[in-house]
Amino acid sequence: MQLAASGFFIDGAAVILFSVAALLWMDRYRLFALLAFALWLGAAAWSMISSAGFTSTLIGDAMAARGAVIEQATDLRTQRADAIAVAKAAVAGAITARDQECGKVGPNCRQRVTELNQRQAEPTVAVAAPAVAAPSVGTADPGAHMLASMIGVSERTIQQARIAGLTVAPVTAGLFLTFSVLLLGRPVRHSR
Repeated sequence: MQLAASGFFIDGAAVILFSVAALLWMDRYRLFALLAFALWLGAAAWSMISSAGFTSTLIGDAMAARGAVIEQATDLRTQRADAIAVAKAAVAGAITARDQECGKVGPNCRQRVTELNQRQAEPTVAVAAPAVAAPSVGTADPGAHMLASMIGVSERTIQQARIAGLTVAPVTAGLFLTFSVLLLGRPVRHSR
């Protein structure tokens, strides 16, 4: 609660203090205008640091979760394929052992035939394991992947640009507010 309140105060200061400084400057309160501007610089920097941390954590967590889904699906498909390959190798080994022992039917031959029958059930079990469908996403950050391939930069560069853009939003809002205050604060002169 305290963190949210301080964040609200800092972002609010980053939005309005530059306008306050501009109005004080226009009213010729130079010292107070410089003080408001200095406070705005501090609030804007603090707001940008907080925004950058929050944004990068949020985007990083979302990409990690999407990446984990892709990796898990790939691992499960690999495990299934490995189980099928091991079962096929076991059947081939059992066939070889049976063929070696069954020149003359006897207890060893019957044991090898029983073992072969057991081994032949293993591929059926491995193949019956459900195949894992590919996840609906192919990359952890499809937007960054698409833009990176379109403009020839790395996905990391796109992610950094996104974080930077979301970080400067409070400061940009403060600049727009300042321009509107300055436009509205000046008297309109009509020419005749």
